Amino acid sequence: MPASGARLFPPPTTARERALVARFHQALLMQATRGRVQLSVADDVAPTTVPLSPAVTDLLLTILAALGSGEAVRLTRLGRMFTAHQTASLLGLTPAALDALVRDGTLASYVQGNGRRFVADDVITLRRRRLDARQRARDAVFAEYADLYPPDL
Repeated sequence: MPASGARLFPPPTTARERALVARFHQALLMQATRGRVQLSVADDVAPTTVPLSPAVTDLLLTILAALGSGEAVRLTRLGRMFTAHQTASLLGLTPAALDALVRDGTLASYVQGNGRRFVADDVITLRRRRLDARQRARDAVFAEYADLYPPDL
């Protein structure tokens, strides 16, 4: 994927930085469980409260969780269109499986030059749907066998 605008954020190195990341993550997580996330920003004039969308909240929680566990985070801007290679990589598919999704109408593509292009929003939506379906399948299996495991595991 193109690394235009890619930035690497190393994990916090001091105890103070780790504590701040953990505190921010916990505060954001608490607000997210209540369903309404707002960020207060202080400037020279007066503090301003900004409501955060669920997508931005999820992004911040993911970044803070990674940093809090000692991982570096790389943010990369992706274009509005993906190549077939990028799309297959994001969806965890082979080129043949991607072609099958295009043929059966699951994912639209556009011919550009001698390659196919995919709208980023379509690819990300499909990826989310596939991940959600996998999670539901896992949850169903766990629910089916829940009586075999004690609740404290």
